[in-house]
Order: sequence, then structure tokens, then C-alpha cells
Amino acid sequence: MPTIICPLIKSSFVRNSSPDTNFGGLNYCDLGLFPDGFGGIDFNRDWLQFDTNAVTPGNLPAGAIIDSAIIWVNAYSNKFTPPYDDLVFDAYVNVAGDFDPSTLTWNNAPSSDIYYAGSSAGSPTFNSYTWLSIDVTATVPNTFFFDLAETFYLKAHGENGDTTGETLLYIVNDPVGHPDLMPYIEVDYHLPSTGLLTINTSFM
Repeated sequence: MPTIICPLIKSSFVRNSSPDTNFGGLNYCDLGLFPDGFGGIDFNRDWLQFDTNAVTPGNLPAGAIIDSAIIWVNAYSNKFTPPYDDLVFDAYVNVAGDFDPSTLTWNNAPSSDIYYAGSSAGSPTFNSYTWLSIDVTATVPNTFFFDLAETFYLKAHGENGDTTGETLLYIVNDPVGHPDLMPYIEVDYHLPSTGLLTINTSFM
């Protein structure tokens, strides 16, 4: 099954307790829930834009059918409150979605035309950098893969009220020091069978 890799173009994160602070100069992105030290919880959301030019309809092989689209991020887990095995991260696609990492804040982050894209399967405890995946295949028939670039934002499912566990992930965002650990989207596709037998006659 052929695979296409959609690389990251740019990324940053925002935090609700620092609504006007820009974190674009860091080589990591915080993601998840974090005690703010005052009895509350910080929400850390990540904004990621990927180069999806290779999987737009005009660039895929004729008749190609996309089977899966998976966001992969490499992250280190820093957990604070059990249980540790029910922590889920949600991805949303933003069709309006350009942003500037050098100016992005909680208050000015794009918020219109956002659609739920998929969730991680839950993250077990880990204390070293590990690849985590979020299946966003459901977005393919609707908004995804019709633009040269696609913007997602990630957040902890606990923002929806399921705060049984708290976690903070440090997602690698270091294209110079760790280019092999940058986020990407992996797209698998296949070409439908024609039902016809093709014979190789080159050896005749």
C-alpha cells in the first residue's frame, strides 16, 4: 500500500492562563492539562500546519482511494495525577486556519470553521520520548486534502470535562536539533483493481 508523508510546515502552542503570551520561539509544544499552582488547571493547545499538497486530488494518482491519515507526534510525558491510562487527545481541523507562530496566542488563535477530526487511543505512562498517533482519517471525505496546507489544533479531551487525569506532553518542535522527530501526517492509499489481467511481455 503506497504511503505519502505530509511534513510539518509550522507549529506553536497556546495557554489559557497566559492568554496574550506567544510561545513560538520554543523548540517544543506543550499539550494537555497542567496544574496552574493556584488550584486551577492550565489548558495547553497545539496548532500544527502540514504540507498536504501531495495528497490533493490533482496530485494523487488517478482513482486513488485514501485508506488512512494519521498524525504522528513525538512527545515526552509528564504526568501529575492518576489514572494515567485514560488520557485522550483530540484533533480538530481548521479550514480557515492559517496562523503565525511568532504572534499566535490564546486570544488571537483561529477559532472559526473547526471540525472534530479524531482522537488518540489514550496514552499510557511513559517517561521517554515516544511516538503518539491520532487518527484523522474521518476528515478526508469532508474538509481534508483539498488545500495545499492543512491546519489542525490538538487539545486534551479533559477540556470537555473528563478531567480524571492530568497530563502535560512536551511535543518535539525542533527542526534543527531533531529533524527526525518532527510531527507529520502519514497517508496510506490504494488504487482500485480494474479486474483485468495484466501480463508482463517484456521478457518475450
